[in-house]
Amino acid sequence: MEIKIDLTGEVCPVPLWRVQEELKKMQPGDKITVITDFSRSVRNIVDLAVRLKYEYDLEEISPGIWEVSVIKGMEK
Repeated sequence: MEIKIDLTGEVCPVPLWRVQEELKKMQPGDKITVITDFSRSVRNIVDLAVRLKYEYDLEEISPGIWEVSVIKGMEK
């Protein structure tokens, strides 16, 4: 399953909360992609992925707009 959420205009902690809520519903191997224009959200989502040891990808798709993808891994 792949989920894509456009959260441009939303500031922290909303994007991080949305990612955390979606990850709870997802199975290992599922992917969530968030589009955001708030740089702190990017950092928070990447930090979450690192802490959970999930794969992630980050791309600035246009100036000041980022696409952050997280692939849910196996639960530890």
